[in-house]
Amino acid sequence: MRNLFIKSRARHRLRQLLLLSSLAFAVMVWLNMHPRQGKDALLWAPPLEPSGVVVQTQVSPAAAVKPAPVAAVASAPAPASAAVPAAEVERAAVRQAVERWRAAWSGRDVETYLSQYGRSFVPPGGQSRSAWESTRRQRISSKKQIVVEIRELEITLEENAATAKFEQTYAADALRSVGQKTLRLSREGGRWLIVSESAN
Repeated sequence: MRNLFIKSRARHRLRQLLLLSSLAFAVMVWLNMHPRQGKDALLWAPPLEPSGVVVQTQVSPAAAVKPAPVAAVASAPAPASAAVPAAEVERAAVRQAVERWRAAWSGRDVETYLSQYGRSFVPPGGQSRSAWESTRRQRISSKKQIVVEIRELEITLEENAATAKFEQTYAADALRSVGQKTLRLSREGGRWLIVSESAN
């Protein structure tokens, strides 16, 4: 009698296990047949201007416009809103160029790092471009890990030129340094590329 009771309980548990397995299988099939919609939209994207960024736009004196009389101002049409988005696009493009440079350096991606420098880049210290590139390749490749952080980014735009000033934190292996850096960028072939850099 006791053996029958034990067998009955074992069969009951087996049925429960089979039922749960079937349910799990049905859920997996349903999930495969109904993928989540718009999951790419849930991916995180950085804000257009991160916290602490100050963007300044310089206007050359030649471009300054004399104030119009009050009557003319009252009758003038509203300014075109296209100028503001164009400036925002340029600010974002410069910020992205600086971020590409920082990410390539941090990732020890030498080719991408060097491609962020324009044809007119003049290496500091009177080095030739080829000697400078060779030195940068050796220094970046020799490190086990590099972390470059940028804070308090200030971007100044002027026609096809831009200046990016920021506080840079550099850490590689046992070395760590913090200082001010200035990148001057120029538009070449539709891209913002570095033409000079200096550290304070």
